[in-house]
Amino acid sequence: MQPVGGTVQYREGTYIGYRGHHAGHAPAPAFWFGHGLGYGAWEYTDVRLTGLDDGIPEVSLTMHNTADRRSREVVQLYFDPADAAEPVRLVGWTGVDVDAGGAVDVTVTADRRMWRSWDPQAHSWNRLTGGGRILVARGLGDVELVYAHALGFEHVLQLREAVAQELGGVVV
Repeated sequence: MQPVGGTVQYREGTYIGYRGHHAGHAPAPAFWFGHGLGYGAWEYTDVRLTGLDDGIPEVSLTMHNTADRRSREVVQLYFDPADAAEPVRLVGWTGVDVDAGGAVDVTVTADRRMWRSWDPQAHSWNRLTGGGRILVARGLGDVELVYAHALGFEHVLQLREAVAQELGGVVV
């Protein structure tokens, strides 16, 4: 990218990296955020969505290391707004180290600041409205489940296979 008149134009806006891929504007990244940390196999169970009273979700779950070695995993929360003009955004994550065959209970709290967007005309932040989806994932290319989010968060849980089909077979 070359500056023109001393200015670099970033025409892709916020649709770079995983956001660009998710919106269909860019190829999949070679390595998703968190990829290859522990080379283990994981199972997510007992997933619960809470924190709905104040509008900022928390996801609690049990993470099982099903590998035959100690491993590290990062569980990630994404918010995919219903408004197509707003990009998907990573809203929370936490990493764990677990012995082979072990399990750990984890809670990931979404960052309150990620439920807003910048209004360049008003020079202020506006709270996102209109709902969307909360994705619980190993990475945006490996979504474990989806909660549909509308006014007040309805608990609509989709199975992993349905998510893979919905996301165009992106699950790796």
